Amino acid sequence: MLQTINTELAALQSRAMGLRNLSYIVSGEKEIEVEEIKSALRDAAEKFGFDYLVVGALRSDYQRLRLEVVGEEIGVKLVSPAWWCNQEVYLRVLVDSGVEFVLTRVAAYGLKTGFLGRVVDEDMVDNIILLSRKFGFNPAFEGGEAETLAVYTPLYRNRLCFDADIVRMGDVAELRFNRVWLDRVDTPVEQCYLVNSLS
Repeated sequence: MLQTINTELAALQSRAMGLRNLSYIVSGEKEIEVEEIKSALRDAAEKFGFDYLVVGALRSDYQRLRLEVVGEEIGVKLVSPAWWCNQEVYLRVLVDSGVEFVLTRVAAYGLKTGFLGRVVDEDMVDNIILLSRKFGFNPAFEGGEAETLAVYTPLYRNRLCFDADIVRMGDVAELRFNRVWLDRVDTPVEQCYLVNSLS
């Protein structure tokens, strides 16, 4: 039910925002994980107290409905601001809002290895949308066509920087991070996102 790619970097993203980070391990087993998530969220609510659970779900009824039930059971309201939005518009709004994200994995026919590790800008959004229409993949990658990592948002006090290798595993190519660190927000791109050639 939950994404596992790059989750080890969530603690750095929390630090970039000046927020506390809690990590819990769930089994990933259907329905058992729902109880594990409920237990983790109940523990977090007891420690810090919160009224809302904000999720980034775009289209997955499977995720959203289960999280809604979990929220009700622990007494918090689920908020999913991007739910069933136009996904092409969604990509454009992210970029226009100052969110910088990179593709860390490409797994759909038509997505280029050259996209990996580059900050998605308006030109890349145009390219992704054209390719999604041509090859039939979801432009917001809701089906696992690609994975992304937010390296900077207006909520960040620091920028996530990385040195990574591009590796290929069959039809999938992804970044293998050698090092990820926090730097100043004005760090030049060429010093912040170091991507080595395909191996």
